Amino acid sequence: MTKESDTYIYDYKINARDKDSIVSTVLSGNSPEAMVTKYNQSIFSDIKGNKKKNYIALISRLKFSYSGNKYCLIKYQTVIDSVISNNKIATLLKKKNSWTVFEDDELFKTKKEVLRRLSINVFWKFYIREDDPDYPEINKLKPKVKDNNEILNLTKLAKVIQQNEESLRKYLEQ
Repeated sequence: MTKESDTYIYDYKINARDKDSIVSTVLSGNSPEAMVTKYNQSIFSDIKGNKKKNYIALISRLKFSYSGNKYCLIKYQTVIDSVISNNKIATLLKKKNSWTVFEDDELFKTKKEVLRRLSINVFWKFYIREDDPDYPEINKLKPKVKDNNEILNLTKLAKVIQQNEESLRKYLEQ
């Protein structure tokens, strides 16, 4: 868990495994995950209303506060007729006690790009202070992505990913 002005990251694959990370129907309620299924509800049934074997694979979630509001970015893939999509990011805003899809793609472009490109494991390799001998390229770049107080700066991280894409290729997701 990272704490940067109320920032939390969650890995569905580790924490929920297949139990909660694979969604094959529209979820009820108002959780961020339910909003992702409602936003993508067309994948769950065809024109005649027959059920398909399509689903949403939840990958990770980043919750944070910004300008007094709570936001959630969820990385997921859709699987339609056995075809797996590229990683997608849903941006959600919590108004009062209700999550809604937030349409401003530019506001959190940097955070979305970091979440889209990095697995949680690779994110943590940048975040933790200790170097890991299995990740020499990341170890070398860590000082460039942290502020003076050793806090991971997502804007710096996005820039480092972009500038070092070739050397980081094996760690990046598409």
